[in-house]
Amino acid sequence: MPDAPDQFGNLRLGWHPAWLRGGQVELEWWHQGEHWLDERNDEDGDASDRDTHGGHNLFNLRADFYLGGGNNPLGLAGGDAHDTSNEAGWRKLRAQYFANVTLVDRQLGKIFETLEES
Repeated sequence: MPDAPDQFGNLRLGWHPAWLRGGQVELEWWHQGEHWLDERNDEDGDASDRDTHGGHNLFNLRADFYLGGGNNPLGLAGGDAHDTSNEAGWRKLRAQYFANVTLVDRQLGKIFETLEES
């Protein structure tokens, strides 16, 4: 693939300290090397230049930890207990889920409104 970057990769470093009670801190590095924007080099009519992108680096820093019960709900440290043995437990779990969906939806709405205004 002639347009593909000459280098592409990522590296993640994770740390799982006990005081985060099943949580983690992670640093991630993405690298994409130089690549052609126009392989034939004829888009701008100047054959003497090189229509390439120099590549880029992207860094992500993530952290998480769990408040309820101090355990990871994915089960890595025993999992948080949600009593789903009765209807009240299911209702509470469903209400918490939809509250999170509503929160994310409202925040995305704010982001889209800001983008439309700019």
